[in-house]
Amino acid sequence: MEMIVIHANDDSSPRSVNFLRFAMSQKNLCSITLRAIVRSSSFSKPDDVRISLPSHWQIPFTETNRITKRSDRNLIRCPDGVIEGSDKMLILSNGRFITTLDKTFIRRTIHSLNADVIAIVVDPALAAYRENLRLTSDNRIAGLRRLHHDTAHILPTSQKWPHHLIIKKTALHVLLTNKHIPLSFETIVNRCSAHGVTFKTVAVGGNFMDLNEPDDLVSFTTDALARAEYSEFQTPHDNRGSNLRGPVVLGKDVTIAPDALVIGPAVIADNVRIAPRAIVKNAIVAPNVSICSDDVITDCILTHDSDRYRNLDVFPDARYRNRKGSMYSSKRKKNDVYRIFPFLSYPNFGKRTIDIVGALIILTLFLPVFPVIAILIKLGSKGPVFYRSHRQGLHGKAINCLKFRSMVQSADEMQERLRIVNEVDGPQFKMINDPRVSTIGKFLRETSVDEIPQFFNVLFGQMSIVGPRPSPEHENSQCPYWRDARLSVKPGITGLWQVSRTRTKNHDFQEWVHYDTQYVKKISLKMDLLICLKTVKKLINDFVDQF
Repeated sequence: MEMIVIHANDDSSPRSVNFLRFAMSQKNLCSITLRAIVRSSSFSKPDDVRISLPSHWQIPFTETNRITKRSDRNLIRCPDGVIEGSDKMLILSNGRFITTLDKTFIRRTIHSLNADVIAIVVDPALAAYRENLRLTSDNRIAGLRRLHHDTAHILPTSQKWPHHLIIKKTALHVLLTNKHIPLSFETIVNRCSAHGVTFKTVAVGGNFMDLNEPDDLVSFTTDALARAEYSEFQTPHDNRGSNLRGPVVLGKDVTIAPDALVIGPAVIADNVRIAPRAIVKNAIVAPNVSICSDDVITDCILTHDSDRYRNLDVFPDARYRNRKGSMYSSKRKKNDVYRIFPFLSYPNFGKRTIDIVGALIILTLFLPVFPVIAILIKLGSKGPVFYRSHRQGLHGKAINCLKFRSMVQSADEMQERLRIVNEVDGPQFKMINDPRVSTIGKFLRETSVDEIPQFFNVLFGQMSIVGPRPSPEHENSQCPYWRDARLSVKPGITGLWQVSRTRTKNHDFQEWVHYDTQYVKKISLKMDLLICLKTVKKLINDFVDQF
């Protein structure tokens, strides 16, 4: 069960106008906003959401089955479904903010914290597909890091209401007083501390809109109005001639001059006067406002004739908000970053089918010699038979790239000391006579037998037989556009770069970038077959050269 708590006052806002309360006081605007708030829940289905409003707010909303007014400003009525029902937790959401969160990631985070009460603070800087600068202690740029998935980290507990508060049913009795929960967040924290209830605060990746900010409220409301389920609020265009374009809500006694224009989504309240040649677009206009001739009112809230609230970045936390675009597209998605292929296309369906068949054939042929290779590796040096190399797969997902171990156990630590004699350019590392390679490992590497276990990665859908070279995050961070292209497809055991590189000094990294991007751009069955043929030819030659 989720309870959306709308607070009467918020000391963190320096504005004299409470825009959320303004929205709640307007008939159609109140209905649109409350319905949209319920539908935008990051945790619950609309039927499981309740709204708690200040007792002194007068709202014209007719659907009161989900709304409760607080008789005491310091207490919130706990829904009976949580106290007596089967709900395992109560979620108190701050009604001022609309959040977009990855529900699967949130559930996993809540489960991993193992706390009775969890305060969730949404931080866009932790959201997926974002670039974060890494700085030194003297604020010099040390590098970039791309977050391929939402992340989270523990925060110290604040005295301010978080975006969401998760209260497990086992801890609910500590906070209840006659079926009411304190509205003061400080009181909640103190009660948990006094009764030994485990309380944790966590920042999670996501986005949010602040409905007490005019541009966010306009964006949220007009986006909701443009959706089909809110068509009942829209004024039929044939009632106003050619003055209206798009979804528009008009109040009572609205006067629009014949040559004025209202372009939706827009909400025009009661008794508004729009003079000749004026234009209103994607805006909210309060009651009793007069818009003068030739005025252009766009992307704002007009509360009085001279008060246009828009794009005013006076909040100290403004850097955490996405201030452009709609609520429903504010989070950057995969298809904004990577190349996306249709489900039945060759790169998705056809390539995956070939990968499964090919992996099964190769593993069937080589499994009988796996024990022999394992024994030779064990006799050659101490350590495990297989080496799991951390790499980035499709869309940056972390995978363990499986290989037969060809180096000594301390190879990773030795690499940093040997980097000064690196024989290739770019972020990769390679030496012809690498001292870290064991005797049997040299044979395995030069015949590419060490890569046979990667067909298990192919079988599990983490890799493909043909694709870009699997590389770790620190290598991909060097070139964002190239990285996004090559992570659009699964990494491969072999690829265009592997069979086309010239190994020209100081050109290897350039060739790597060129061939990987060309592969993603021109990916086809013909290209994959050609790469496989060249790979087989190269493997045969390399094997013959060993004898």
